[in-house]
Amino acid sequence: RLATVDVRPGSVLVMATDGIHPDFREALDAGGEPGDLANRILSSYAIEDDDALVLVARYQPVAER
Repeated sequence: RLATVDVRPGSVLVMATDGIHPDFREALDAGGEPGDLANRILSSYAIEDDDALVLVARYQPVAER
């Protein structure tokens, strides 16, 4: 499904496959490191008999020179 969202500096993007229980959205905390958040989601919400993938990225634009 195609979607467009506004992204600002500091925005956090989280994408997860269907191997992650959708309740993970209720426990999101955008603070901290993206890798730590991805690991928490995987360890707490991965569906046992399915494959799972989580991508977490924080948008940090490069300063113009």
